[in-house]
Amino acid sequence: MEGMDWRVGLSIIVFFGTVAGAILWLFFYAGSYSIYQNLAAVIVMFLIFVALMGAVWASFGMKQGKWWMQNKMRHDSSFKWDEKMDKKWENKWRGCGGYGMGGAVYGLGFLGALVYYLSTATSFWMGILGVVKAVLWPGILVYIALKALGG
Repeated sequence: MEGMDWRVGLSIIVFFGTVAGAILWLFFYAGSYSIYQNLAAVIVMFLIFVALMGAVWASFGMKQGKWWMQNKMRHDSSFKWDEKMDKKWENKWRGCGGYGMGGAVYGLGFLGALVYYLSTATSFWMGILGVVKAVLWPGILVYIALKALGG
């Protein structure tokens, strides 16, 4: 399939890079950090791996979805694929991509907040609270900003 070879190669390299990074972290840098900080570092490495793989494979999946749908419809005699369907399909995917930048900004903010809260956690439950805070930080930020602006 077109475009798959470099994606597979990059996936393998990023996977082994993530594993090597986690091993190097745990063997050479983990000693001076608490268990929660080390856990946060490994979780962040995993989340970065997932984000990279999502970025690499998302466009491929969208292309393959369109190809699969067109082929499925060609074999169904009761359905006709025409220009109208092409336009509908393009609008469907264009609509999905309209929020991509906001998702990326939120994702980076989430990762930053997660690293901060988990690295400063002093107990397991403070780590759990840190994860919840990392998920909810945009709402809290907007609430505080509107409260400050509104008086």
